Amino acid sequence: MRKITLHFLFALFFLSSSLTFAQTADTAVLPPALDLDSFLIKPNPVNNYFTVNLSATNAPVRMEVYNVLGQLVDKKTLNQSVTKFDSSQWKSGVYLVKFVTNNTSITKRLVKN
Repeated sequence: MRKITLHFLFALFFLSSSLTFAQTADTAVLPPALDLDSFLIKPNPVNNYFTVNLSATNAPVRMEVYNVLGQLVDKKTLNQSVTKFDSSQWKSGVYLVKFVTNNTSITKRLVKN
């Protein structure tokens, strides 16, 4: 019984060490986490046009705009550091702008006059 228990414990220790190493290797490859300052919306509040500045990412960013009812109003894929948008057809109110990249998302508030 003792030999079986010791071998089992050794195998369990070896497996857990291997899994820990694999997890460490995977997390080292991931891109840095996004923060709110990575995406700037100007001007806010907006009248007819606004620009989005991407400062800290080099991957394509998906931008989705939702109204306060949760309905998708607009969506685009951003590939440039500065992109101009036409919001003249939007109703006045508050919108949520969601930026998605590398399985991470950040949501900002935008007010339309």
